[in-house]
Amino acid sequence: MGGRTGYPGGIMYNRLVAVVFALALPACATKPKTGAFEGISQADPAIQSAARFAVQAQNRRQAASLTLVKVLAAEQQVVAGMNYRLTLLVKENGRQRKAMAVVWSQPWRNHLELTEWQWRK
Repeated sequence: MGGRTGYPGGIMYNRLVAVVFALALPACATKPKTGAFEGISQADPAIQSAARFAVQAQNRRQAASLTLVKVLAAEQQVVAGMNYRLTLLVKENGRQRKAMAVVWSQPWRNHLELTEWQWRK
């Protein structure tokens, strides 16, 4: 057995295994890793939703009137749900300011929570 017959151990079989492995590897690499923050597109709908929620939650916390201008940067972290770390440009009393916010999401519970808000220079 073996040779060019396509049976296990043959050249064709080895090439097939190599091709399947090469095609599967990028798919594995694109999944978020548990515990590590990884970049994600600012245009992602989950990011836009988390950003709007963060601004609304901060408005309630400090009785402010912040408005979201745009998301400058976004990262996600797989936890018991997902953490989104966002760099936001917001407007407060006509003045633009930068802030970093972390929003914890558990979509299966329909739960969002602002866990951190820090003003940036």
